[in-house]
Amino acid sequence: MTVADAASLARQHFGVSGTISQLPSERDQNFLLKGDAGRDFVLKIASAADPRTLLEAECAALRHLAPLGLCPALIQTT
Repeated sequence: MTVADAASLARQHFGVSGTISQLPSERDQNFLLKGDAGRDFVLKIASAADPRTLLEAECAALRHLAPLGLCPALIQTT
């Protein structure tokens, strides 16, 4: 996925726009989006080979840790 594709997905599915750049990753594609409204986001594009149960477990772990400030908070798609 290109940076332009990621920016389009962020606008379309999360309603956020700004300056976007690719981040390093082990197997996913991650992008840092410096939002126009002053808030920063990380857009994660998971590997199509990853089972849904793995992605659900990752999301559950992030939801559990986010209130402690140990990781980014998840946001719902529009």
